[in-house]
Amino acid sequence: MDQQATSLGVKGFFDRYPYFSFLMSIYSLKDVHFEEDVLYLANEIKDLHVSVLFVYGIGLGKCHDILKNWLDQDPLRQVVFLEHDFSVISKGALEGVLDQIFASERFHLCFSESKNDLAELAAIQFASHSIEVVCQKKYKEIDGAFFKRLKSNLMRLSVLSFAKVQEKMHYHHLFKNMVSNFASLEKAFNVHKMEGSFKNCAAFIVGAGPSLAQAIPKLKSFEEKALILAGGSSIIALAKSGIEADLGFAIDPNREEYTRLKQAHFLSMPLIFGSRLQKDAREIFAGAKGYVKTATGGPFEAWMEEVLNIEGNSLLGIEDYEALSVTIIAVKTALLLGANPIIFVGMDLAYQNKERYLPGILPKTTLALEKDIVDQRTSEASIRKKGRKGKFVETAYKWVMESRCLSNIAKMHPQTRFIDATEEGLLIKGIEMVSLDQIELSSSYPLKAKIHKEIEEAKLSLTKKQIYEPLERLKQSFENVKNCIEEILLDPLMPKSIVLELDIKSEIAYELILCHFDHHSPIISEEGKHIVNTYLETLCLQLMD
Repeated sequence: MDQQATSLGVKGFFDRYPYFSFLMSIYSLKDVHFEEDVLYLANEIKDLHVSVLFVYGIGLGKCHDILKNWLDQDPLRQVVFLEHDFSVISKGALEGVLDQIFASERFHLCFSESKNDLAELAAIQFASHSIEVVCQKKYKEIDGAFFKRLKSNLMRLSVLSFAKVQEKMHYHHLFKNMVSNFASLEKAFNVHKMEGSFKNCAAFIVGAGPSLAQAIPKLKSFEEKALILAGGSSIIALAKSGIEADLGFAIDPNREEYTRLKQAHFLSMPLIFGSRLQKDAREIFAGAKGYVKTATGGPFEAWMEEVLNIEGNSLLGIEDYEALSVTIIAVKTALLLGANPIIFVGMDLAYQNKERYLPGILPKTTLALEKDIVDQRTSEASIRKKGRKGKFVETAYKWVMESRCLSNIAKMHPQTRFIDATEEGLLIKGIEMVSLDQIELSSSYPLKAKIHKEIEEAKLSLTKKQIYEPLERLKQSFENVKNCIEEILLDPLMPKSIVLELDIKSEIAYELILCHFDHHSPIISEEGKHIVNTYLETLCLQLMD
């Protein structure tokens, strides 16, 4: 056993972590000697505004008061010690130091005898939107290279872990988006049917970074010579510069996507969207709408795609989930279409004079809200990395993750030439850098006409009846579950309850959605009944439209 989970609400180290009393009885322990630098740790954490502070190295308790003072500044803060040296823990336990520390429920321990497992274990056990990772000074002196890797991996994995937790907790919101998007497929086209239709046509993947301003004049000269693909904020950036992308992309399920997109001057280009997109954002676009399979909506998404017989494999592989950005969807679509080369423009993935986008991209309301945020979101946390021109740039963990993902995509598609024509920002390793001014595309194509033709041929042959039939089945299944729960709650001890529980678990609604809820909180409860009603209301409202 290499790990130990936290048990809250019990005072005393061995009460919370009985695992260690067993280990101490069977292992011979080495003596531990090192000095803790209290001032060093105090300086490391004095300006931190995060929810969870990970401290590599539990030490021998001398830094406890410093960490407690940091906790006392905010009742929601937590401290998690990361440790792999059992001898350090044993000495602290035997001397009673750890009893003093772990008497507080806001101190936790994440232990693994394999230190390479610490980052993944901690990210899963203590998922949070806002973390920082610091180190006891002696640990940094002894194993600084490992700490650097540990921090990078934990920051990255924490972003992914928290996103998964949030989606499970708020799946009913995602479900609402998916139901609406599937209901709209009667008039949509299937992007996967366009596979290979633009073989060896150049494609620009446009970002909304500050450097895009310099690229706009040259980019305009490539209209009808190359596909111009833009997602989210870059659609607005191009629109404000008088360029309409050939294909627009939107996948984010949050309201912010709609708030940004509604600023655009024209949105008549075809939209490529996934099942997660918010309804309002989809309806902003007046042009044709194409559905793309992303495998990001869970079992319900997969079930609907199967019963509706939507052709094609998911654009995203396991290796792509580190980013899950609209840019990755655009790149994967370009590959699906057969585009070659694929050229990145405006993909700064870094701040330029503290700006992350071209001026005017973010609404004033969003900027005002961001100024009021105290706890720094991990994904937005600033980090210095090597830039495109050999100089270090200020970037964020979400962009580092996106850069890694883009590098992996290029590596996995050696038959396609990838070109990075962005002048500033974060380096995307393994991708050829060429100045945009040096790129020449001589041939012109009637690209917009060809796109229109390909879209017409890729139309989904679905009727409203075909789409609504599985939704009706799911609605009836939720009603069956609701009736079973209500009957059980009237008399939980009646013999029939066992049969009713089995009936619930045989329902398609349970298989696709409710089983995930049941893992965290009993479905047979008033809360469970409320959850079922929430899903039922979503389906009823959609089927009434």
